[in-house]
Amino acid sequence: MQLPIPRINSTNYQRILMETKQSGDREKTIEDIKNVILLMPHKSPIVTNFISDLARDDAALKDRMVRTINEILETGDIHGLISASFTLRRLGVGGTENLWWVGKIPVVNPLFDGIDLAIPSDSLDKCREEAERMLETVDEESFEEVFCVVQIIKGFRFSVPECLSQLGPISRHKSLVDGIRILHREENSLYLCVLVLELAKKQGFLKILLEDLDSFDHEFRDLLLSLLFECFHSPGEENSVYISSSYTPLRTPEDLELFKHLTTENTARIMKRISGRGKVEKFFHEEEAAAGKEVLRISREEFEKTDFGDKKMFFRNFCLLGSPSISHFLTYLEIYKEHFVLDKEDQKAFLSIFFEVFGGFESFCRIVVGKMVQFKIIDPELVTDFDGNQAL
Repeated sequence: MQLPIPRINSTNYQRILMETKQSGDREKTIEDIKNVILLMPHKSPIVTNFISDLARDDAALKDRMVRTINEILETGDIHGLISASFTLRRLGVGGTENLWWVGKIPVVNPLFDGIDLAIPSDSLDKCREEAERMLETVDEESFEEVFCVVQIIKGFRFSVPECLSQLGPISRHKSLVDGIRILHREENSLYLCVLVLELAKKQGFLKILLEDLDSFDHEFRDLLLSLLFECFHSPGEENSVYISSSYTPLRTPEDLELFKHLTTENTARIMKRISGRGKVEKFFHEEEAAAGKEVLRISREEFEKTDFGDKKMFFRNFCLLGSPSISHFLTYLEIYKEHFVLDKEDQKAFLSIFFEVFGGFESFCRIVVGKMVQFKIIDPELVTDFDGNQAL
Protein backbone atom coordinates (compact mmCIF):
# COMPACT_ATOMS: atom_id res chain seq x y z
CA MET A 1 0.00 0.00 0.00
CA GLN A 2 1.32 3.43 -0.92
CA LEU A 3 2.40 5.54 2.06
CA PRO A 4 0.90 9.05 2.11
CA ILE A 5 3.33 11.93 1.54
CA PRO A 6 2.45 13.61 4.90
CA ARG A 7 3.98 10.53 6.61
CA ILE A 8 7.36 11.13 5.01
CA ASN A 9 10.46 10.87 7.20
CA SER A 10 14.11 9.95 6.79
CA THR A 11 13.36 6.23 7.15
CA ASN A 12 10.64 5.93 4.50
CA TYR A 13 11.84 8.74 2.23
CA GLN A 14 13.08 6.58 -0.64
CA ARG A 15 9.99 4.37 -0.56
CA ILE A 16 7.56 7.31 -0.73
CA LEU A 17 9.65 8.97 -3.45
CA MET A 18 9.59 5.81 -5.57
CA GLU A 19 5.87 5.17 -4.98
CA THR A 20 5.00 8.77 -5.84
CA LYS A 21 6.93 8.64 -9.10
CA GLN A 22 5.27 5.35 -10.03
CA SER A 23 1.75 6.44 -9.15
CA GLY A 24 1.46 8.96 -11.97
CA ASP A 25 -1.23 10.85 -10.03
CA ARG A 26 0.35 14.29 -10.33
CA GLU A 27 -2.63 16.23 -8.98
CA LYS A 28 -2.82 14.16 -5.79
CA THR A 29 0.93 14.49 -5.36
CA ILE A 30 0.73 18.28 -5.68
CA GLU A 31 -2.22 18.48 -3.28
CA ASP A 32 -0.41 16.39 -0.65
CA ILE A 33 2.76 18.47 -0.99
CA LYS A 34 0.73 21.68 -0.69
CA ASN A 35 -0.89 20.44 2.53
CA VAL A 36 2.48 19.54 4.02
CA ILE A 37 3.92 22.95 3.11
CA LEU A 38 0.95 24.80 4.66
CA LEU A 39 0.20 22.63 7.68
CA MET A 40 3.41 20.83 8.66
CA PRO A 41 6.28 23.34 8.75
CA HIS A 42 8.36 20.91 10.82
CA LYS A 43 8.71 18.80 7.66
CA SER A 44 10.06 21.72 5.63
CA PRO A 45 13.64 20.40 5.23
CA ILE A 46 12.57 16.93 4.08
CA VAL A 47 9.72 18.11 1.83
CA THR A 48 12.16 20.56 0.19
CA ASN A 49 14.39 17.64 -0.78
CA PHE A 50 11.33 15.63 -1.84
CA ILE A 51 10.10 18.38 -4.19
CA SER A 52 13.60 18.78 -5.62
CA ASP A 53 13.95 15.04 -6.28
CA LEU A 54 10.51 14.83 -7.91
CA ALA A 55 10.90 17.91 -10.11
CA ARG A 56 14.40 17.01 -11.25
CA ASP A 57 13.02 14.41 -13.68
CA ASP A 58 9.54 15.87 -14.23
CA ALA A 59 9.33 19.26 -15.93
CA ALA A 60 5.53 19.15 -15.97
CA LEU A 61 5.44 18.64 -12.22
CA LYS A 62 7.80 21.56 -11.76
CA ASP A 63 5.49 23.80 -13.81
CA ARG A 64 2.53 22.61 -11.76
CA MET A 65 4.45 23.39 -8.56
CA VAL A 66 4.98 26.95 -9.79
CA ARG A 67 1.21 27.39 -10.03
CA THR A 68 0.82 25.81 -6.59
CA ILE A 69 3.34 28.23 -5.07
CA ASN A 70 1.34 31.14 -6.48
CA GLU A 71 -1.83 29.62 -4.99
CA ILE A 72 -0.09 29.34 -1.63
CA LEU A 73 1.04 32.97 -1.76
CA GLU A 74 -2.53 34.11 -2.37
CA THR A 75 -3.98 32.29 0.62
CA GLY A 76 -5.26 34.45 3.46
CA ASP A 77 -4.19 31.92 6.12
CA ILE A 78 -1.48 33.81 8.02
CA HIS A 79 -0.10 30.78 9.86
CA GLY A 80 -0.17 28.82 6.60
CA LEU A 81 1.84 31.54 4.88
CA ILE A 82 4.44 31.61 7.64
CA SER A 83 4.60 27.80 7.51
CA ALA A 84 5.07 27.89 3.74
CA SER A 85 7.76 30.57 3.92
CA PHE A 86 10.29 28.10 5.37
CA THR A 87 9.99 25.72 2.41
CA LEU A 88 9.76 28.51 -0.17
CA ARG A 89 12.97 29.96 1.21
CA ARG A 90 14.76 26.61 0.99
CA LEU A 91 13.57 26.30 -2.63
CA GLY A 92 15.03 29.70 -3.48
CA VAL A 93 11.81 31.61 -4.15
CA GLY A 94 12.82 35.24 -4.72
CA GLY A 95 12.04 37.80 -2.04
CA THR A 96 12.00 35.35 0.86
CA GLU A 97 15.36 36.72 1.99
CA ASN A 98 13.48 39.89 3.00
CA LEU A 99 11.37 38.03 5.57
CA TRP A 100 13.42 38.30 8.76
CA TRP A 101 12.23 34.96 10.16
CA VAL A 102 13.53 33.01 7.12
CA GLY A 103 16.23 35.34 5.78
CA LYS A 104 19.06 33.36 7.40
CA ILE A 105 17.80 29.94 6.26
CA PRO A 106 20.12 28.68 3.49
CA VAL A 107 18.71 27.88 0.05
CA VAL A 108 18.91 24.10 -0.38
CA ASN A 109 17.99 23.97 -4.05
CA PRO A 110 17.35 27.14 -6.13
CA LEU A 111 14.68 25.24 -8.05
CA PHE A 112 12.27 28.18 -8.08
CA ASP A 113 14.63 31.16 -8.00
CA GLY A 114 12.82 32.54 -11.05
CA ILE A 115 9.66 33.08 -9.00
CA ASP A 116 9.30 36.26 -6.98
CA LEU A 117 7.47 36.36 -3.68
CA ALA A 118 4.08 37.98 -4.31
CA ILE A 119 2.19 37.85 -1.03
CA PRO A 120 -0.63 40.45 -0.94
CA SER A 121 0.51 43.40 1.17
CA ASP A 122 -2.22 43.04 3.79
CA SER A 123 -1.39 39.35 4.29
CA LEU A 124 2.32 40.15 4.45
CA ASP A 125 1.69 42.79 7.12
CA LYS A 126 -0.32 40.29 9.17
CA CYS A 127 2.45 37.70 8.83
CA ARG A 128 4.96 40.21 10.15
CA GLU A 129 2.66 41.16 13.03
CA GLU A 130 2.23 37.51 14.03
CA ALA A 131 5.96 36.86 13.77
CA GLU A 132 6.70 39.94 15.88
CA ARG A 133 4.16 38.74 18.48
CA MET A 134 5.97 35.43 18.76
CA LEU A 135 9.30 37.25 18.94
CA GLU A 136 8.20 38.59 22.33
CA THR A 137 8.60 35.02 23.63
CA VAL A 138 11.40 33.57 21.50
CA ASP A 139 14.54 34.80 19.79
CA GLU A 140 15.11 34.87 16.03
CA GLU A 141 17.46 31.89 16.12
CA SER A 142 14.83 29.53 17.55
CA PHE A 143 11.82 31.10 15.81
CA GLU A 144 11.32 28.38 13.18
CA GLU A 145 11.51 25.51 15.67
CA VAL A 146 9.16 27.16 18.19
CA PHE A 147 6.71 28.07 15.42
CA CYS A 148 6.73 24.42 14.36
CA VAL A 149 5.96 23.35 17.95
CA VAL A 150 3.01 25.74 18.04
CA GLN A 151 1.64 24.48 14.72
CA ILE A 152 2.03 20.82 15.70
CA ILE A 153 0.20 21.32 19.00
CA LYS A 154 -2.61 23.21 17.26
CA GLY A 155 -2.80 20.93 14.24
CA PHE A 156 -2.76 17.58 16.04
CA ARG A 157 -5.00 18.32 19.02
CA PHE A 158 -7.30 15.54 17.80
CA SER A 159 -4.78 12.95 19.04
CA VAL A 160 -2.27 13.31 21.86
CA PRO A 161 -0.20 10.29 20.68
CA GLU A 162 -0.04 11.69 17.14
CA CYS A 163 0.91 15.13 18.44
CA LEU A 164 3.70 13.61 20.54
CA SER A 165 4.89 11.61 17.54
CA GLN A 166 5.17 14.78 15.44
CA LEU A 167 6.96 16.59 18.29
CA GLY A 168 9.39 13.69 18.69
CA PRO A 169 12.17 14.96 16.38
CA ILE A 170 12.29 18.33 18.18
CA SER A 171 15.14 17.80 20.62
CA ARG A 172 15.43 21.24 22.25
CA HIS A 173 13.35 21.19 25.42
CA LYS A 174 13.34 25.00 25.49
CA SER A 175 11.55 25.13 22.13
CA LEU A 176 8.86 22.77 23.43
CA VAL A 177 8.39 24.87 26.56
CA ASP A 178 8.29 28.13 24.58
CA GLY A 179 5.66 26.71 22.24
CA ILE A 180 3.49 25.61 25.16
CA ARG A 181 3.90 29.03 26.80
CA ILE A 182 2.74 30.81 23.63
CA LEU A 183 -0.38 28.62 23.50
CA HIS A 184 -1.31 28.20 27.16
CA ARG A 185 -3.77 31.11 27.20
CA GLU A 186 -5.66 30.01 24.08
CA GLU A 187 -5.48 26.21 23.97
CA ASN A 188 -7.41 23.80 26.19
CA SER A 189 -5.53 23.61 29.50
CA LEU A 190 -6.14 19.90 30.06
CA TYR A 191 -4.88 19.08 26.56
CA LEU A 192 -1.66 21.00 27.17
CA CYS A 193 -1.26 19.44 30.63
CA VAL A 194 -1.58 15.93 29.18
CA LEU A 195 1.12 16.79 26.63
CA VAL A 196 3.38 18.09 29.39
CA LEU A 197 2.85 14.94 31.49
CA GLU A 198 4.12 12.89 28.56
CA LEU A 199 6.96 15.24 27.62
CA ALA A 200 8.08 15.29 31.27
CA LYS A 201 9.22 11.68 30.86
CA LYS A 202 12.09 13.00 28.74
CA GLN A 203 14.99 13.66 31.07
CA GLY A 204 15.75 17.37 31.27
CA PHE A 205 12.39 18.64 30.01
CA LEU A 206 10.78 19.11 33.43
CA LYS A 207 13.71 21.16 34.74
CA ILE A 208 13.46 23.59 31.79
CA LEU A 209 9.68 23.80 32.20
CA LEU A 210 9.81 24.47 35.94
CA GLU A 211 12.48 27.13 35.47
CA ASP A 212 10.15 28.97 33.04
CA LEU A 213 6.83 28.29 34.76
CA ASP A 214 6.78 31.64 36.59
CA SER A 215 6.03 33.27 33.23
CA PHE A 216 2.82 31.22 32.80
CA ASP A 217 -0.58 32.37 34.08
CA HIS A 218 -1.06 31.24 37.69
CA GLU A 219 -4.28 29.34 36.93
CA PHE A 220 -2.59 27.12 34.35
CA ARG A 221 0.55 26.83 36.47
CA ASP A 222 -1.37 25.67 39.56
CA LEU A 223 -3.31 23.05 37.60
CA LEU A 224 -0.17 21.76 35.88
CA LEU A 225 1.83 21.53 39.11
CA SER A 226 -1.01 19.64 40.77
CA LEU A 227 -1.26 17.14 37.91
CA LEU A 228 2.53 16.68 37.84
CA PHE A 229 2.42 15.88 41.55
CA GLU A 230 -0.45 13.41 41.14
CA CYS A 231 1.14 11.71 38.15
CA PHE A 232 4.74 11.41 39.26
CA HIS A 233 5.08 11.99 43.00
CA SER A 234 1.82 11.09 44.68
CA PRO A 235 1.56 7.39 43.67
CA GLY A 236 3.53 4.72 45.47
CA GLU A 237 6.35 3.14 43.48
CA GLU A 238 4.30 0.01 42.87
CA ASN A 239 1.42 2.04 41.43
CA SER A 240 3.36 4.73 39.60
CA VAL A 241 2.25 5.44 36.05
CA TYR A 242 5.86 5.95 35.08
CA ILE A 243 8.78 4.08 36.57
CA SER A 244 12.23 4.24 35.02
CA SER A 245 15.49 2.88 36.30
CA SER A 246 17.30 5.94 34.94
CA TYR A 247 14.95 8.88 35.49
CA THR A 248 11.62 9.48 37.16
CA PRO A 249 10.15 12.98 36.88
CA LEU A 250 9.71 14.96 40.09
CA ARG A 251 11.95 12.64 42.08
CA THR A 252 15.34 14.32 41.65
CA PRO A 253 16.48 16.98 44.17
CA GLU A 254 16.64 19.59 41.37
CA ASP A 255 13.09 18.90 40.20
CA LEU A 256 11.73 18.87 43.75
CA GLU A 257 13.37 22.13 44.77
CA LEU A 258 12.09 23.93 41.67
CA PHE A 259 8.63 22.42 42.19
CA LYS A 260 8.40 23.50 45.83
CA HIS A 261 9.62 26.99 44.96
CA LEU A 262 6.69 27.40 42.54
CA THR A 263 3.95 26.14 44.83
CA THR A 264 1.63 28.61 46.52
CA GLU A 265 -1.21 28.13 48.97
CA ASN A 266 -3.60 27.95 46.02
CA THR A 267 -1.42 25.29 44.37
CA ALA A 268 -1.52 23.27 47.58
CA ARG A 269 -5.32 23.53 47.71
CA ILE A 270 -5.66 22.14 44.19
CA MET A 271 -3.09 19.44 44.94
CA LYS A 272 -5.12 18.36 47.98
CA ARG A 273 -8.31 18.19 45.92
CA ILE A 274 -6.64 15.95 43.35
CA SER A 275 -4.26 13.86 45.46
CA GLY A 276 -5.69 14.08 48.98
CA ARG A 277 -4.62 16.13 51.98
CA GLY A 278 -2.45 13.42 53.54
CA LYS A 279 -0.20 12.91 50.52
CA VAL A 280 0.26 16.62 49.98
CA GLU A 281 1.10 17.41 53.60
CA LYS A 282 3.51 14.49 53.71
CA PHE A 283 5.21 15.82 50.57
CA PHE A 284 5.82 19.27 52.04
CA HIS A 285 7.21 17.73 55.23
CA GLU A 286 9.46 15.16 53.56
CA GLU A 287 12.56 17.31 53.77
CA GLU A 288 12.58 17.62 57.52
CA ALA A 289 11.44 14.02 58.00
CA ALA A 290 14.32 12.81 55.87
CA ALA A 291 16.72 14.91 57.89
CA GLY A 292 15.43 13.31 61.08
CA LYS A 293 14.69 16.72 62.56
CA GLU A 294 11.71 18.21 64.26
CA VAL A 295 10.85 21.84 64.80
CA LEU A 296 8.64 22.88 67.67
CA ARG A 297 5.23 24.06 66.50
CA ILE A 298 2.66 26.25 68.17
CA SER A 299 -1.01 26.74 67.35
CA ARG A 300 -2.48 29.96 66.06
CA GLU A 301 -4.31 30.36 69.39
CA GLU A 302 -0.99 30.21 71.23
CA PHE A 303 0.59 32.58 68.74
CA GLU A 304 -2.15 35.18 69.26
CA LYS A 305 -1.08 35.41 72.92
CA THR A 306 2.34 36.69 71.80
CA ASP A 307 3.32 40.25 72.66
CA PHE A 308 3.57 41.60 69.10
CA GLY A 309 5.45 44.61 70.45
CA ASP A 310 8.34 42.34 71.43
CA LYS A 311 9.87 41.91 67.98
CA LYS A 312 12.18 39.03 68.84
CA MET A 313 9.40 37.09 70.56
CA PHE A 314 7.05 37.83 67.67
CA PHE A 315 9.59 36.64 65.08
CA ARG A 316 10.39 33.42 66.97
CA ASN A 317 6.76 32.51 67.60
CA PHE A 318 5.85 33.35 64.02
CA CYS A 319 8.47 30.87 62.81
CA LEU A 320 7.04 28.22 65.13
CA LEU A 321 3.52 29.00 63.89
CA GLY A 322 4.47 28.44 60.25
CA SER A 323 6.79 25.55 61.02
CA PRO A 324 7.81 23.71 58.97
CA SER A 325 5.49 23.92 55.97
CA ILE A 326 6.22 26.25 53.06
CA SER A 327 2.54 26.69 52.25
CA HIS A 328 1.60 27.33 55.91
CA PHE A 329 4.45 29.79 56.39
CA LEU A 330 3.52 31.82 53.31
CA THR A 331 -0.16 31.77 54.24
CA TYR A 332 0.53 33.19 57.70
CA LEU A 333 2.90 35.70 56.15
CA GLU A 334 -0.04 37.03 54.12
CA ILE A 335 -2.33 37.06 57.18
CA TYR A 336 0.16 38.97 59.35
CA LYS A 337 1.78 41.04 56.58
CA GLU A 338 1.05 44.32 58.37
CA HIS A 339 3.55 43.24 61.05
CA PHE A 340 6.26 42.62 58.43
CA VAL A 341 6.92 46.19 57.38
CA LEU A 342 10.45 46.06 58.75
CA ASP A 343 13.42 48.38 58.83
CA LYS A 344 16.85 46.89 58.17
CA GLU A 345 17.61 46.18 61.82
CA ASP A 346 14.34 44.30 62.24
CA GLN A 347 15.01 42.41 59.01
CA LYS A 348 18.39 41.34 60.38
CA ALA A 349 16.79 40.24 63.62
CA PHE A 350 14.14 38.23 61.80
CA LEU A 351 16.69 36.53 59.52
CA SER A 352 18.87 35.63 62.48
CA ILE A 353 15.95 33.96 64.28
CA PHE A 354 14.62 32.38 61.08
CA PHE A 355 17.90 30.65 60.30
CA GLU A 356 18.34 29.65 63.93
CA VAL A 357 14.98 27.84 63.80
CA PHE A 358 15.15 26.46 60.25
CA GLY A 359 18.89 26.32 59.59
CA GLY A 360 18.86 22.59 58.86
CA PHE A 361 16.20 22.81 56.17
CA GLU A 362 18.08 24.19 53.19
CA SER A 363 15.35 24.07 50.54
CA PHE A 364 12.72 25.42 52.93
CA CYS A 365 14.97 28.37 53.82
CA ARG A 366 15.89 29.11 50.24
CA ILE A 367 12.30 29.06 49.01
CA VAL A 368 10.74 31.00 51.89
CA VAL A 369 13.45 33.67 52.02
CA GLY A 370 13.30 33.93 48.23
CA LYS A 371 9.58 34.63 48.47
CA MET A 372 10.13 37.22 51.21
CA VAL A 373 12.66 38.99 49.00
CA GLN A 374 10.19 38.81 46.10
CA PHE A 375 7.47 40.32 48.31
CA LYS A 376 9.92 43.11 49.33
CA ILE A 377 9.75 42.10 53.00
CA ILE A 378 13.48 41.38 53.10
CA ASP A 379 16.23 43.38 51.41
CA PRO A 380 18.14 40.99 49.10
CA GLU A 381 21.43 42.60 50.14
CA LEU A 382 20.92 41.24 53.66
CA VAL A 383 20.61 37.66 52.50
CA THR A 384 24.08 36.24 52.04
CA ASP A 385 23.82 32.74 53.47
CA PHE A 386 21.04 30.19 53.12
CA ASP A 387 22.98 27.35 54.65
CA GLY A 388 22.57 27.55 58.31
CA ASN A 389 22.90 29.33 61.52
CA GLN A 390 23.31 32.98 60.66
CA ALA A 391 21.80 35.30 58.11
CA LEU A 392 24.64 37.74 57.63
